[in-house]
Amino acid sequence: LESARNLNDNAIDAMVSVLAEKLKERIKKEVDQLKLVDAMTKNSSENVGMKFQIPNTIKSAHGTIEDYYSVAIAPIGIPSPNLMGAMALEHCTGDACSVEFAWPNRDLRTNPKREWEMVVDRTFNPSEVEVGGRKIPECQPLLELEASRRARLQKAEVVAIVLYTGPMEVVYNDILRRLPANFFARPNKNPSLYPATIFALTSALRKLSRVSNLPPGTPLYRGVADGVDLGDLFFQEGTGGGFAEMSPMSVTESMDAALRYARG
Repeated sequence: LESARNLNDNAIDAMVSVLAEKLKERIKKEVDQLKLVDAMTKNSSENVGMKFQIPNTIKSAHGTIEDYYSVAIAPIGIPSPNLMGAMALEHCTGDACSVEFAWPNRDLRTNPKREWEMVVDRTFNPSEVEVGGRKIPECQPLLELEASRRARLQKAEVVAIVLYTGPMEVVYNDILRRLPANFFARPNKNPSLYPATIFALTSALRKLSRVSNLPPGTPLYRGVADGVDLGDLFFQEGTGGGFAEMSPMSVTESMDAALRYARG
């Protein structure tokens, strides 16, 4: 405060102008976040969201093989090196952490903060996870599994996997698929895109894929809803057909299971 004695009117005006601009930017970011949450909540409640099914209400959001091997930095931002701390902030701070969204797989509603508390802090009653037979595994035993040791998984990666196998899949998938598209035109303006969590999840899946023992040539199936637009890339000659799903894609060895999900 001693240095403030020497401030003149021009200096004070300049300081106020800078503070006002910073406040304006912060308010815009918060408003963008609220709009994003509202739109994603609406989108999640309207879509089926089945694990093996691509919704037929939207155009399939996919990329090329180059997208598959690239790191998902452009759409969501660069993650913090302190993954667990950053993941906690992503789920437990800001207005979005307490906004409920639908998880169609179990016909329930939840919010990011509650999911973090149940998965990481283990603060829940048994009745809270009995909807549809849902189970929330403990992270430490998973971290000690032989496959986890071989893949050299870290705690943050296991936490990301457990979160993704629950309701948070709806949020992460919508972010990676850039749904609804109009809110992802300026990704750096949307503050809560879960970069640390998605980075940990992607890292875990790639590590596990290197130590998996899936026999070569094993057919895998994924249900595709009738009428979904797969895009030209899927049928393009010279590429072998297919495309890269922009979010983690669930598949199954059972054709019956895929057909059941495709029918909704």
